[in-house]
Amino acid sequence: MRQGRRNQLVAVLALGAGLAGLAWWVLAGSTKTDQANRSVEPSTSTSSRTTTSRPVTSPTTEPGSGVSSPTRLVGDGGPVLGQPVGLSLLVGGQGSDSLERFDLDTGVVTRYPGIGTPVAASDRFLVLLASASDGGFGQEGLLRAVPLDDLEAEGHDLGAAMGFYPWSTVAPGPDPGQIWVLGAGDTPGWRLVGIDDGAVLETVPATAQAGQIPGAGPDIDSSASGGLFERGPQGYRQVHPGRPLAVTEDSVLTVTCTQPAVCELSWLSRATWQPIDRAGPDDLILLVSFISPDGRYLGYFGSDGGPLRRQHIFDAERRETLNPAVTDSEVTSLAGSPDGRLLAVMSPSDLVLYNGDTGATIAIGGGSELGDAQMVFVSNG
Repeated sequence: MRQGRRNQLVAVLALGAGLAGLAWWVLAGSTKTDQANRSVEPSTSTSSRTTTSRPVTSPTTEPGSGVSSPTRLVGDGGPVLGQPVGLSLLVGGQGSDSLERFDLDTGVVTRYPGIGTPVAASDRFLVLLASASDGGFGQEGLLRAVPLDDLEAEGHDLGAAMGFYPWSTVAPGPDPGQIWVLGAGDTPGWRLVGIDDGAVLETVPATAQAGQIPGAGPDIDSSASGGLFERGPQGYRQVHPGRPLAVTEDSVLTVTCTQPAVCELSWLSRATWQPIDRAGPDDLILLVSFISPDGRYLGYFGSDGGPLRRQHIFDAERRETLNPAVTDSEVTSLAGSPDGRLLAVMSPSDLVLYNGDTGATIAIGGGSELGDAQMVFVSNG
């Protein structure tokens, strides 16, 4: 990010206890209470991006009741992106506990009724969150891991988790195949869990800000008065005056305000806590809702003359905002592939894949049925 860039924020929201409520207001308002009265704002973009639509067709085999089966094809089948990528996209509706698998190599879409919502994955296992109540924000959920090659297997228990939105429930662990889980019920606080075997490797008490920073487990935190804190052997120490907005394996996006309405965004290296050259949006960020594993894609709510409750998408490598070129509809869910190449974008009208290498998008499914879905890319093995 260019040094000296300043965002004139109407208000910088404290990532304290009130942020969880704001996140629920923003997301629930845009994905649940507005379901019956959606409107798509017309696009005035003159972007030259290529958008391809792959029609979804139904196979002759009807799905069995309560049993997974291929339900349809993307286009005529075959590699969705023109060549194999070794990935599938798993899409699960919040509260419905059903899941669809889009195989990007074969074009086959398979539905798995009643198994849960995908929130994380290792090379071998998928982590599913099943609501223990009505799936509302702050409600307890139950995590389990199932083999990627047999999603209907019983799998193994990973314990209870607080909240139903993934960034307040799980965060990447220090090593592949590990996740931090924000506990609930009899197991409050953070626990480091091995996905493949369910082993609890470490437990850490939760702070008041726990679960409010996308991508962050207990190792990165803030305080009610702001500041960036790193957890070490002797506890937490402040490493930067800025407030963390999102976290990746090697970096943290922060905002530093010299006055209430004069703030600067910075990407910091987690190795040195010095600024790094990575682009950020010029828009007025109120809340970061999503960050891809490598930090390339950012989802956020802000006010740039548009609606406050509209989620924007930023591509740090191309240094541009992707709305409305990728979709001119309301963005309800995002997922990034492990290699940083692909971004899945769900809206009420469709599900599209954005190819960061080419800038092209391809529609692979409808978005209305699972408009408030969660998505995870997984390896095809």
